[in-house]
Amino acid sequence: MNFDNLIEAIASRHIASMDEGMGTLFVPISGQRDLYVTPGWEGGSLPFCVQDTDGSVPWYGDVQVEWTSDLEANIRLYTKAVNELVQKAA
Repeated sequence: MNFDNLIEAIASRHIASMDEGMGTLFVPISGQRDLYVTPGWEGGSLPFCVQDTDGSVPWYGDVQVEWTSDLEANIRLYTKAVNELVQKAA
């Protein structure tokens, strides 16, 4: 699995936005909170953190994801995981 291609595809489809300075994907949850969630090389996980505008990080962790070799399947897995995280963090 090429995570660089996955990250680029996610950003190009506006599923999440790229924070160029941090090199991560993020999803706004509200005007006060963002979800940083970028697929990486941690094996079967998707690391995430929720950051409030004051810089505090009230919640972080990893979601277990069984990445595949199929880009479209991985985009669907990412989208499902992000939607679940957004609902929990809202």
